[in-house]
Amino acid sequence: YGTALGAPFVALVAAAIAASIAYRQWKTAQNKLKFDLFDKRLELYEEIEGIVGAMINQGFNEDRYRQYRAAVKKLPWLFSQEVADYVNTHWEPCAKKYREVVEEIQGGKHDQEGVSALQRERKLLIVHIMEKVLPGFREQFAPYLKLSHF
Repeated sequence: YGTALGAPFVALVAAAIAASIAYRQWKTAQNKLKFDLFDKRLELYEEIEGIVGAMINQGFNEDRYRQYRAAVKKLPWLFSQEVADYVNTHWEPCAKKYREVVEEIQGGKHDQEGVSALQRERKLLIVHIMEKVLPGFREQFAPYLKLSHF
């Protein structure tokens, strides 16, 4: 009677071990997918933040703006449409205004007083971006840049 139950018991234990290994492999694969998504999100976030920082610190140029637009197009795929909408409604107007002001300063069409006024406007815009836009920008991205799900 004991030997008749021995073979099914061994088979049951082997199946349980196999199921445990399969579950662990599945869980590892799930975590790898989550980490890969996190990694891509972090890379895109840092790319956008770097471009925005370069625009503010080193000046606006068309190449940076093209890089920015290319990066922003990826937002809905890696983050959400809400994040993309936030960036487009809060950062995009600032980028356009900043671009206009920088082009006016570089255009050479203004006297010293006009250039000074434009430079003050540029500084105020930078303060607005630093104090209002970037904190919200980071807040929008923050829920997607956590590894708490592991």
